[in-house]
Amino acid sequence: MRHLLRIFCVVTLALGIPAPAHADTKAQTLLKKVKTATRNARTLTADLVKIGMDGKILQAKVLLRKPNYAAVIYDDTNGNPAPAAVASDGKTVWRYPDPAKNEYRIEPADSAGKGIVQWLDGLPVQTLFGMEKALADGGIKPDNLTYVGTKMWEGQNFEVLQHDFNEEGKRYTAWLYIGQDNLIHRHVGTFYIPKPDGTPRMFEVALKNIKVNPPLKTSRFAYTPPADAMQMVEKPLLPTGTVAPEFTIIDRNGSPLRLSDFKGKVVVLDFWATWCLPCIRGMKYTNAVASKFQAKDVIFLAINVMDKKPEFQEWVSKHPQYKALLFAIDPTPDGKDVASSLYNASRIPVQYVIGKDGKIVKSIVGYREPIPELETAVRAALSQP
Repeated sequence: MRHLLRIFCVVTLALGIPAPAHADTKAQTLLKKVKTATRNARTLTADLVKIGMDGKILQAKVLLRKPNYAAVIYDDTNGNPAPAAVASDGKTVWRYPDPAKNEYRIEPADSAGKGIVQWLDGLPVQTLFGMEKALADGGIKPDNLTYVGTKMWEGQNFEVLQHDFNEEGKRYTAWLYIGQDNLIHRHVGTFYIPKPDGTPRMFEVALKNIKVNPPLKTSRFAYTPPADAMQMVEKPLLPTGTVAPEFTIIDRNGSPLRLSDFKGKVVVLDFWATWCLPCIRGMKYTNAVASKFQAKDVIFLAINVMDKKPEFQEWVSKHPQYKALLFAIDPTPDGKDVASSLYNASRIPVQYVIGKDGKIVKSIVGYREPIPELETAVRAALSQP
């Protein structure tokens, strides 16, 4: 998994597998205990350890207080405090997508605390503010969890829940380690994108030295960004009626491709990346919609962002089922790329439907479940003179 810079994946809720006919009763009983424990916890402190897909180990101090106070402060490689990954003083949330670049975003804090879940780093941390939302945002359906007994970790016994999902016909597995305090201490498992040699990638997010309900005054969460840090302002997507900006990218064969090459046709731009799970899950639906319009003047242009050319070419070659899409890659560096610099796509997946007159008809952010808005927008564009 990449350390995302200015572009991050929009969370998907679809798992791609049906719920079992009968939920595991032991798993459901344990989940109820987790829900009760997190509901009764008003404050929490812990040490966070995160092992990414690249094997890099990150450590942070975590302070949480309901309803919407949080601080996740990472250490840099020298053990010195780095900018907070997330900080919320109850009114404002500061987020550092890339602390190494010393850039941050701000937004209003959700008064109920639910909105902060998606910015906190890892399921064990997120559950304090709402177990159901944390599981859903993590792509976990409770009915799909199974109880697999107890396992030892860090010298202690934990009850373990397993969750499986299928992605492109392959099964992936992860586990939730639940302590005697009925809190999730560890989330570890395989990831759907394997290593180049074909072996599975592993991820882990764990909380150690957990303390529940310690006294934490709201003053502990007062926060001011470093004076030299730069605020990142997210621009809105281009509005309907805007003339779609011209650009040049590279097709899968290495030849230049321009938006103007499709003048007079309806064009769907789909910004995606090989490492973006919501992008990949949505591609099946996008390809299905594209197949309906192959006989008409509609081009579905799938523009890869923030991948290297070999990674892009390898992925495309292994996925011939998406034959209704025209694949291309944007080789320009971050910040000057077509997606963010011209189309204000600071998160992916993002799609634009462009009419025959070259003006934007619709913009769509994210993918959750197959919904008709893309097909509806394409039909609307075709109906225009």
